[in-house]
Amino acid sequence: MFILRFFNALACLLLIPLICSGNAFALTVTVDSGFRSQWLGPGMEYMEDESTGLTAQAVRQRDHWQTFDGHEVNFGFSDSVFWLRFSVDNRSGVDQQLLLDNQFPMMDSLVIYIQRSDGYQQQQGLGDAQPAYMRQMLHSHLLLPLSLPADTRADILIRVQSETGLQLPIVVWEQDAFLQQDHPFSIMQGVLYGLLIALVIYHLIIFLSVRELAFLHYSLFNLFLLGTFCGLQGVAAAYIWTESVTINDTLVLVSMAGAQTFSTMFMNGILGIPSARPRLGKLMYGIAGIACVLMLASLLAPHRWMAKPVLLLIVGYRSVRTSCRRPMNA
Repeated sequence: MFILRFFNALACLLLIPLICSGNAFALTVTVDSGFRSQWLGPGMEYMEDESTGLTAQAVRQRDHWQTFDGHEVNFGFSDSVFWLRFSVDNRSGVDQQLLLDNQFPMMDSLVIYIQRSDGYQQQQGLGDAQPAYMRQMLHSHLLLPLSLPADTRADILIRVQSETGLQLPIVVWEQDAFLQQDHPFSIMQGVLYGLLIALVIYHLIIFLSVRELAFLHYSLFNLFLLGTFCGLQGVAAAYIWTESVTINDTLVLVSMAGAQTFSTMFMNGILGIPSARPRLGKLMYGIAGIACVLMLASLLAPHRWMAKPVLLLIVGYRSVRTSCRRPMNA
């Protein structure tokens, strides 16, 4: 009898850590003295809320969390709300100034709940559903400062909802490390935008001189490509129309469809596809026509209606490009 009671007590002791671990987060970012950044993907816990009505308090009490095992958290297009959670543990011995960086700036709604082990709590909303000037840090990315005193832990809960795709490339940065990498990236970004503007102006001038449509098509292609980059990278929303919550979504779809239209027209003209392969040439003109219709429709229709057709068109165009690489007699 004594031996049986002994093993029962031992089993209970062994189960205590397992029971308590239900409140522990699977992914913990450990901040030590040499910490610079950590990409959050594998190990991130998430929960889908199809009702979209759960509160943060209700979610914390749920046990049905799943563990993400991919590289970058991405749930595609969904009407559901997704909740994510992870922890940040400061073991560096000094206070740390960190940044939570979501590198997909087109996320509509991102609400971050922070609970520190010293009792401090914070709730902050981000996303392009609110004007950029209201952000705590004005940047093309969605940034949130995180102050973490020495020997404290922060449990972080994130609520995400978006019509533009649930893509969450989240990085935890040490602030100085973020600034060191962000400055050269901003310079390269500026060089890219400058080159695209130069190409737009240069080929437009040539078109006005020689009246060759290929130069106009290429100029417009670069113009819409510039709009695509500015929209997808969050630059336009953060620095051009900081008070608007709708223009950036429209800009991206119009620019993507416009770039598709004029790149197809340019290729058809400069490569002489209609003469060499008439059927393929007609198909290319058809793709350009559909892209033009989608470009105009994106000015009027809601983003959630137009995003999938535009993306499907681009995927279809890539299939046509693959067929173009085959020998002419294939």
